[in-house]
Amino acid sequence: MTRLLWVILSCLLVPEVMHSRDRLTGLVIDDTGEPLPGVVIKAYGSNSDNRPAAFGISHSQGRYALSIPDGTVITHVDFALIGYRQQSLTKERLASMKRVVMSTAPLELKEVTVKVVPIKESGDTLKYNVAAFRSAADRTIEDVIKRLPGLSVDASGTISYQGENINKFYIEGLDMLSGRYALATKNISADDISSVDVYENHQPKRVLKGIEFSEKAALNLTLKKKRMLKPIGYVSAGAGYGDDVKWSGELYSMFISPSNQSLVTGKGNNFGTSYSGEMQVLTVGMFDRSTIASGIFPSTPFGVPDLPSTRYNDNQSTAASVNALTKLRTDLTLTVNADYKRDHSRFSASNVTTYFVDDDENLSVDEHSTSMLHNNTGNVTLRLENNSAGNYFAESLSIKGTFNRNRYGLSGTSTLGQSLRSNDVTLSNTFNTTVRHGDNLWQLNSAIVYSTTPLNAMKVTTPQGITPIDQTATGQAFATRHSTSFGYAFSSESMTGVDIAFESDYNSIVTRLARDGDSSSANDNSGYALVTTLSPYYKLQKGRWVWRTEIPVSLHNIRYTDLIADSRYRHNRLYLGASSSFNFRFSNGVRWGVTLGRKCRVGTLTDFIVNPIFTSYRNSTVLGTGSLNVRTTLSASTSFSFRNIVKGLFWNARASYRRTTSHRISSSDVSADETVTTPEASRNHIDVCDAYGQISKNVRRLHTTFTLRGIVNLMWRDMKRQGNLSRVGTDHYEVSLSSKSNILNDIVSFGLGVHYSLSNRRIGDGDDNIIDGLNGTFDLSVFPVRSLELFTRCYYSRVKLTEGQYRQAMYIDGGARYMAGAFELELTAKNLTDEREYAYTVFNEYDTYRYSFTLRPIEFLLQCRYKF
Repeated sequence: MTRLLWVILSCLLVPEVMHSRDRLTGLVIDDTGEPLPGVVIKAYGSNSDNRPAAFGISHSQGRYALSIPDGTVITHVDFALIGYRQQSLTKERLASMKRVVMSTAPLELKEVTVKVVPIKESGDTLKYNVAAFRSAADRTIEDVIKRLPGLSVDASGTISYQGENINKFYIEGLDMLSGRYALATKNISADDISSVDVYENHQPKRVLKGIEFSEKAALNLTLKKKRMLKPIGYVSAGAGYGDDVKWSGELYSMFISPSNQSLVTGKGNNFGTSYSGEMQVLTVGMFDRSTIASGIFPSTPFGVPDLPSTRYNDNQSTAASVNALTKLRTDLTLTVNADYKRDHSRFSASNVTTYFVDDDENLSVDEHSTSMLHNNTGNVTLRLENNSAGNYFAESLSIKGTFNRNRYGLSGTSTLGQSLRSNDVTLSNTFNTTVRHGDNLWQLNSAIVYSTTPLNAMKVTTPQGITPIDQTATGQAFATRHSTSFGYAFSSESMTGVDIAFESDYNSIVTRLARDGDSSSANDNSGYALVTTLSPYYKLQKGRWVWRTEIPVSLHNIRYTDLIADSRYRHNRLYLGASSSFNFRFSNGVRWGVTLGRKCRVGTLTDFIVNPIFTSYRNSTVLGTGSLNVRTTLSASTSFSFRNIVKGLFWNARASYRRTTSHRISSSDVSADETVTTPEASRNHIDVCDAYGQISKNVRRLHTTFTLRGIVNLMWRDMKRQGNLSRVGTDHYEVSLSSKSNILNDIVSFGLGVHYSLSNRRIGDGDDNIIDGLNGTFDLSVFPVRSLELFTRCYYSRVKLTEGQYRQAMYIDGGARYMAGAFELELTAKNLTDEREYAYTVFNEYDTYRYSFTLRPIEFLLQCRYKF
């Protein structure tokens, strides 16, 4: 009986390392949790004369089994594998461990050091080993992606590779999130991911692989095996204090298996964090067409600072999302995405606008505003997709609703109240199919969108209850796009074909304006545009280069009606475009491309909205002249990219020039009471030059990634102010340098960033007007012990407000995080310097805006998180 109890207890306490009279078994894993095959295991006994009594090798799943000779008493067991630290464990120590964990280590052979490669290349796929780049301070996989050379993440969460936004985001090779990938990158723990994979020249449709060239890249997350086939995530709750009681609560859960995926989130806080970025579609989404009435009044007419919302936004935000993907067959998937967001935001600002009147006179207007924004947004999308090598089809259905109830308090030059109420609903359906027979193709695409804006109203009121401005806009839109294409391959290198597209676009808009209680003006416009496009193309691919040329020919049939003016407009005309691109691959890591094009953009129903629309209490605009505007753009662009994964070096550059000829010129008149913008029929030109470059280098021996980035934007355009024509030029330059490091065996992690920008504006032959700004960031995390993190973040800014006047500010956040198994306790402190104002100056065409936003005070939040 005693012997039986001993056996039962041994099995319960040591489930994965078992000793019998003649066998020793167990499991070996690496420090990321992956099974380790090929580990040499040697067992030594007290009477073995320094020779192993038994030895073996772990198999593909990391498990081993050693046969022990009868009568041998094992004293210790050695584990060895090239590239990993050798371990020697006593019999007692081995018996107390569930599994043997081996950590990576350089292998020294004389003067040569061999390390685990952080980036692997296989064809057009790069595999970044997360363990080689991550720091203990990295919370989410987005934090790790920011460290990877060649990849970058902007403030919205958009990921780009070699300067180009990714076109797809996958988890274990499947697109569960339909472009809303910030839900994954901002929530998935860095501990759960084994590698971040980049698919270069990614063609999302497998049927087009090898036929249709793509310059875009896709990103894939590969999970650790131990994080598959079970729910993973966290739940957290927090409370704190600032100018009032603060709270936060979050739930995130994800389940990944070969045939099913799901991701669920539920969040809320009043600590300044908005969840809008997580719900945003960051890749090319479904065909969308909103009503003209939906965006006619701006939701933030008095500006938004170029700061994270946590600095200035006094909020109450909640959000929830449900995302699920099921594999119905090998290549057939069904995806469901649903999300809801509720934001109540409040922020205050002062604004001094300096309006250019003429060379000798400027007009200044002071505004003090408090914006109170209430937004509710919901979205549901269903998608059925078959993506096989022989054929492709996808069917998507989506419904989205956006509801705003905003109020604005104004003082300064005028003391007024302003409000905005709007409801928008959009229903869309898309269908795509592609059939391939050898190298010949047939494609069919169909999209239908219906949008309605039953309410969009802007009202201005005085303290006495008078309503000087009361304007409403309603409208509907119905748009379809159907296309098909045929391709014929002359050979494996040469192909010709034709794309055929038919678009229909119906829109209606009704606006009513009442000033001081009396009806003033209205717009009542409706109509449709039918566009039929024939695009013959030719593609030649020989070895490392691809050349493609197409010449689209479009027939526009337009019928618009203005019921107020009792007029009708008809337009039937052909328009010719052209595009030619050449891409050359010097090697897997070096690419160059050039594109030339000519494109015609034909105006819309907005060209016939000729009565004023008020965007704020003092700004009104007329959208059209009563005639159709046609813009012709000539463009040229070139790009170059280089990478060397052995040296961890990535760099890319691109430049473009565009010249647009328009038959419409913007004309504005400014007075102390209002600013009126009205387009005039006049031929003019807009010239734009852009250049962008980025170099990123990972220095492995320093555990540091450096990134240098530069941007140049030059624009010249003709404009009118007070009836005088001017050529307005704006030059904008940016340069930034950043580094991310983790040193001292990951005890210290820090990041440095410096960003400098300069804008120069010239009006006609006038003097240059220059504003510049310098920003710096410093992040530091220290682990005095493995379970405790002390962190701080510093932000410094020095910006030019007016000639000779600069404003400096320093913001410091800090906190501590304690980790005990699956639990985390974190204390966060924001704005420890108690900076209460953020000021900066920007140019907007003729005028200069000097903003000053009120910041949140010193605040503290204590959170408890449980990870599963």
